[in-house]
Amino acid sequence: MIFHGSFYSKYLEQDTRVTVTGPEPDPSKPYRVLYLLHPLCCNADTWCDYTRLPFYIRSYNVLCVMPEVNRSFYTDQKFGQKYFSYAGKELPEFINRLFRVSAKREDTGVAGVSMGGYGALRLSLSFPEKFGFCAVSSSAFLFLKADLDDFRSMTDAEIAAAWGPQMKHDLEAMFGPELKAEPGDEIMTLLENTPCGCKPEIFHCCGTEDIFYAQNKAFSEVMKEWGAYKYTFREWKGTHHWNFFDEFLKQALEFHYSVDKINTFSCFE
Repeated sequence: MIFHGSFYSKYLEQDTRVTVTGPEPDPSKPYRVLYLLHPLCCNADTWCDYTRLPFYIRSYNVLCVMPEVNRSFYTDQKFGQKYFSYAGKELPEFINRLFRVSAKREDTGVAGVSMGGYGALRLSLSFPEKFGFCAVSSSAFLFLKADLDDFRSMTDAEIAAAWGPQMKHDLEAMFGPELKAEPGDEIMTLLENTPCGCKPEIFHCCGTEDIFYAQNKAFSEVMKEWGAYKYTFREWKGTHHWNFFDEFLKQALEFHYSVDKINTFSCFE
């Protein structure tokens, strides 16, 4: 099943789109939930449009929820809307009212790629009492302070040449014209401050030819050396592309939800 719809968000003060997909409901048990976050330049339908998510998800008792947050990096913007509060607070409350889903943190996960990878990590580490699992690929802003230092050292023309003319406006909307992040925006700070008894499990992938590979590899080395989290990193040949993200999605679902494997049949068998 795939639902496409919208509802009024009190945090955004407007109607906002959401896409939901999953197997047919099982009357004997509630769904587990995976919030699946889109990357930059995408929308609530992108995961269904560019991956085999509707096919994969038929094999698990998992409901995938895909919000739409424009180019916000899932932040409460200084000059814009409160997308972080919407995705972390309001959307789960809405889904819990609308569908029969488990409220247990071990049954609730969040995943994303690129911009969505940053959003997934930030949400799971900011609300560890809600999210027991986080899956990310090719994440941006893993070391946000250093990234913003780099952006401040670049001219507008250099930023536009590397990331497109809209990026400077996006950064200023999120962090103000001085590009100053708060401690709650920094993934490394959140990792250090998450309580020991409430740390989400993290599944992390990146392609070896990805534009963010160096940053993701460095992050993986920090996480493995630290050893404070249940953490898995996988890498294989691939670029910052939906071919790679589709395989990441398949592996993330198998990694965390294989115990919920449903016996399904194919109409081609």
